[in-house]
Amino acid sequence: MNPEQLLQLQTQGGIFIFKIGFLIILGMVGLFLFVIRNQIRSMNTIVTQPDMFPYLEAFVYFLFICVIALFIVTAVIL
Repeated sequence: MNPEQLLQLQTQGGIFIFKIGFLIILGMVGLFLFVIRNQIRSMNTIVTQPDMFPYLEAFVYFLFICVIALFIVTAVIL
């Protein structure tokens, strides 16, 4: 292998590792948001004044949609 081919292989491998790492981080954030949503639902059944929880749940759904969009963008563009 000549040095140009080796450099191209290292560059493409680095980009691929960065892409996989970012996808793993986004997956873990999505899992964290899923746990938060379950906590909000369980608190909704325990607390007697659950008027604030629909707003929190809507915000968690918004964040989850953002994570899904970032995951798709990362998988397609990077």
